Amino acid sequence: KNHRHGTVFLVLGSPGSGKSVSMRKLCLDLLKESKRTKKIPVYINLKEWNEEWDPDHMPEKKDLIIFIRKTFEAKADFSTESFLNEYFQRMLDDGRWYFVFDSFDEMPCLMGKKNCQELIDGISSWWVNTLGHKNPVITKTIQKEAEKLHQIIFAGFTHKPALNVAERLSKFLPENFTHIFFSDSGSTSVEVALKMAVGYHYNKGQKRSKIVAMEHSYHGDTFGGMASGARSVFNEPYTKMLFDVERIPYPAPGKEEETIKYYKDLLEKKGGEIGAIILEPLVLGSGGMFFYPPYVIDELYKLSKEYGVIFALDEVMTGFGRTGTMFAFNQTNIMPDIICLSKGLTGGSIPLAATVCTKEIYNAFLSDDKAKMFFHSSSYTANPIACAAACANLEIWQNNDILKDVKRINDFYQTQIERFKNLGCKNVRTLGDIFAYEVNHTGNDYVSNIGVKLYEYFRKNGVLLRPLGNTVYVMPPYCISNESLEKVFNIMETGIKEAL
Repeated sequence: KNHRHGTVFLVLGSPGSGKSVSMRKLCLDLLKESKRTKKIPVYINLKEWNEEWDPDHMPEKKDLIIFIRKTFEAKADFSTESFLNEYFQRMLDDGRWYFVFDSFDEMPCLMGKKNCQELIDGISSWWVNTLGHKNPVITKTIQKEAEKLHQIIFAGFTHKPALNVAERLSKFLPENFTHIFFSDSGSTSVEVALKMAVGYHYNKGQKRSKIVAMEHSYHGDTFGGMASGARSVFNEPYTKMLFDVERIPYPAPGKEEETIKYYKDLLEKKGGEIGAIILEPLVLGSGGMFFYPPYVIDELYKLSKEYGVIFALDEVMTGFGRTGTMFAFNQTNIMPDIICLSKGLTGGSIPLAATVCTKEIYNAFLSDDKAKMFFHSSSYTANPIACAAACANLEIWQNNDILKDVKRINDFYQTQIERFKNLGCKNVRTLGDIFAYEVNHTGNDYVSNIGVKLYEYFRKNGVLLRPLGNTVYVMPPYCISNESLEKVFNIMETGIKEAL
């Protein structure tokens, strides 16, 4: 109790052994926050509460329990559920309290929808969630697999969930994609792809280790991904540690031919050194939601094949329907050599990634000479629970017309283009599940303060949108209703009017 500031800090349940330092910091942080919000902080550890505050087990606290009962005029038994419904609801309703939970699982059962701030997820929680949060089919599958097998080394062993993922994923891919290498994130799937490409040429006795990438691209935050991605404030401290990459310009509207010609000239000069080109197909995501047409990929692919350059596509964000087709390359006339997949692979439930390659790539590492093996592994490669989640996700895709919802969302977007142009937004554009535009000026400024202001405004008004600097975009799960979309766009409009 801090009399000077009139603050009461309530701890419901023990912080547990070994948490004294972190709990002290938490208490101090909450006290600071209480001064700002003028609300009383309450820390809740439901498990410990049950064990320590049951009057039958802790008779020495009986007087305090009776006091709390009288205070809240409650008569129900002192169990978790009744305590919540009978005692705590009054605290929740009077608005003078805010709550910090020891674990996320306790929050829904304690707070209930009417007491939590409901957020419409307008960005699929960083582009991973495709089928909606806590999809019941995927959730049940995860629970079922968790009762069977949590983890098994994937070197010298295999298991059904991994085999099923490979089998089901292959149904959505052209026949030439015969092999899948599992990892655990989009960044690692890119690392695997780059090592496959360079190792392919190495095993063939070719010194072709240079990588080509596109201006403004993003391929992850591990070192290979950072090196392949655009140089920016986010990776500047590590610049000297990143390998050099040849870059082709972004094919901006009206400048597509310049990009193609630049790549052709580059191959004529250094084609014998270049091992692979890696691209985000159709959309440069983190770079600012920059779109470009499919024919550019067709032309870059033709040039790559002419010079024996491996063609890799980073479909971590674009895969699983984001651009209106299952994969972005489905809108082209090409068959890449390597594809990187992650985010939507499990429907956004558990981390999992896959780097898919052709038999030609695989055969370069198939040898009696162990020195030619593909030396890459991760402790959680093909985790059974994650693979089970991916299986459930792929089964949903196989049995339902998910892209119909993507089209419905895009149809809604089409009705909003003029609305946001009239608000003064620049470069209003849409592709599949993506709607994007710039505020203030036509370029993208990732560190623009306006993005922070808009994010805070959106969040306070029940919408989760996270602008990329001054680029605002919407990329929701496909289950979103038109009513929720309408709310998202209304909040965007009012936010923009305030910001501008």
